[in-house]
Amino acid sequence: MKFFYARAACWRPMVRHMTSIPSSRSYWPAVACGFAVLAIGLGVRQSFGIFLKPVSAELHVGRELFSFGTAVSMLLMGFFAPFVGRLADRFGSAPTVAGGGAIYVLGMVVMATMHGGTMLIVGNVLSGIGLSAASFSPVLGAIMRKAPKEKQALALGICSAGGSFGQFSSCRWPRRCRATSATGARPCGRWWRSRA
Repeated sequence: MKFFYARAACWRPMVRHMTSIPSSRSYWPAVACGFAVLAIGLGVRQSFGIFLKPVSAELHVGRELFSFGTAVSMLLMGFFAPFVGRLADRFGSAPTVAGGGAIYVLGMVVMATMHGGTMLIVGNVLSGIGLSAASFSPVLGAIMRKAPKEKQALALGICSAGGSFGQFSSCRWPRRCRATSATGARPCGRWWRSRA
């Protein structure tokens, strides 16, 4: 019996090590989901600068207010990133990303229905806080936990490309704005608010 228990004790760490190794097939759905999250959230949000002129003209505010709102959004995204990382470690990446996505959508709804500079700032604040939880920190952390060690760099690179893809795919919107009107500012602003 002593020999049996000794052999079992030797096998237990090995079994634990084998179960902790991620499967080489299981990490691709996580990479695809992370790519989509970054494309929809971070990529689209980073493309808002191309709407500076029409939105400023629609709201009758200076370009400074639009730029200030965007800067506040990016600063809040970076400020809350460490706290969001802690939440992801404690509660998991999926609930963290879901909560951040809900706050981000709320910010987009505020910006889609805005009628003045105050709502523009409030929408940017909410979207910045939401993006801190629906962007790199929890998404890349989940990818690193899922991907095998020899494939982590590839998985992270593909997932991070989602932000650039989302920004690139958003570039078709200004062309549609220009097609809406020759002078363009107010009709383009209305179309952007209906699509945001």
